[in-house]
Amino acid sequence: MLKLLNPNKIVRCFLGNLITRIIIKKYCRGQGIEVGPGSNPYCNHANTIYADKFGRKDPKSPTPDIICDASSIPAEDNSFDFLLSSHCLEHCPDVLKVLYEWKRVIKPEGKICLILPHGRRTFDKGRTLSTLEHHIEDYNNNVDTKDTTHWEQYEKYTIGQANHLWLQDAKFPDGSLNRNWIVKQGYMHYHVWTQNEMIEILQHFGFRILVVIEEMLERPDSFLIIVEV
Repeated sequence: MLKLLNPNKIVRCFLGNLITRIIIKKYCRGQGIEVGPGSNPYCNHANTIYADKFGRKDPKSPTPDIICDASSIPAEDNSFDFLLSSHCLEHCPDVLKVLYEWKRVIKPEGKICLILPHGRRTFDKGRTLSTLEHHIEDYNNNVDTKDTTHWEQYEKYTIGQANHLWLQDAKFPDGSLNRNWIVKQGYMHYHVWTQNEMIEILQHFGFRILVVIEEMLERPDSFLIIVEV
């Protein structure tokens, strides 16, 4: 059966993508870094270093300039005018550790632009939202990818509410989940937020909130926040 495209959705996606890129271009000036650029980076490679933990997993993706973890960027202090990251932070077990690292590599008055899944509009819905207090506890406990405190809700909601294309590869012959495989592939969602929790987390660092878009036109499952360091 021929599947017809919704013209309203096409227009919404086109306009939303255009608006998002105009906003990003306004604030992401100078020399920057995009962490986890994926197959469709937001920032121009001419003035942006692409950093990814997993290298080039998708043939459509640009080859990263740096292979590194988000919490350990091989750059000197105050190296960049901006940092952008889209749908990466939820895959990091220790969010505060990552944000401290991002703050370290950004110049004073530099910008950090975050695009994140909204905890009430994705397959994470139903999970407990990750508060600042939760992240402080994770940071004090020095959690890493071996942490298991988030697995129960991840399996119940994130796995249970979506037909992930990789799910069959993530199972043992008995049908149970291969947690190590999921972590190594970078599919684990450790944390869930709305824009409200993330604003409080970013303000904890003393960042100045510049832009908040609660629902992106082209990605209704996502929100956008831009801060000044």
